[in-house]
Amino acid sequence: MDTNLFYDVVESRAGAASVEALLELSRQGKVVLYFTATTDFEDQSGAATKIVLKLIKEGVLQEAPNAGTHREFMPGGPGLHYVKEQECEGVLQDIWPTEQWRSASNNKRGDVLHLLASKVV
Repeated sequence: MDTNLFYDVVESRAGAASVEALLELSRQGKVVLYFTATTDFEDQSGAATKIVLKLIKEGVLQEAPNAGTHREFMPGGPGLHYVKEQECEGVLQDIWPTEQWRSASNNKRGDVLHLLASKVV
């Protein structure tokens, strides 16, 4: 997770509900979330960093000290992780319970595919 996502929470922007849904999935043990401090220099107020530190202490967010490349987090590369539509539908509804896979926005579908491509097998 990038620092920018925590700005959504701090500033109560539209993305805040989605961030909260992802955090809840982590609390339930359904996903493991990693924080890569790639843009924390932008957090001049420190508000987003405080959220990150709190979540790390809670065990909801794992620190990835060496973020590395996408290949390290997606060994098969983006787009090479094959999943069934039913699995996509399940993850989509975990995050956005009222959405359906076939009618979801491209952004939401892309987010689901990215999460599934990052899934540890």
